[in-house]
Amino acid sequence: MHIAGHLLDQIFEHARESAPAECFGFLVGRLHEGGHVFRVFRGTNLAKRPECEYLMDSAEFIQVEGVAERAGWQVIGFYHSHPDGSVRPSAQDVAEFWPDSTYLIVAVVLGQVVGISGWRLSVDAQSAVRVDLDVDALE
Repeated sequence: MHIAGHLLDQIFEHARESAPAECFGFLVGRLHEGGHVFRVFRGTNLAKRPECEYLMDSAEFIQVEGVAERAGWQVIGFYHSHPDGSVRPSAQDVAEFWPDSTYLIVAVVLGQVVGISGWRLSVDAQSAVRVDLDVDALE
């Protein structure tokens, strides 16, 4: 997945501001060439236990999807943070992955970003497979 460095910075800022809760957001772009993120949108985490899970606001999804479509893009994935420092998806994360979507997980420890990884649902929908991130310096 291709993503500009300044977009990663926006995701990292969201993760730091949300700690010790998990942040959540949307990746908007095109699926060509492994996916290319053009914009990120912060989402609201509606989970009852935001320190260890996230829950998307469906109204926000519809709103972001509309913005994306008007630009000729689509929601191609999502991001969230793990305030326990893990960059691996939890079993709950994988169970909630959507096919054909990419998930970025930002690891946070004591309010500082310590890592990021990308994931997709496996072909058999039983596990997650790692996605390479291509960070574009200028875009």
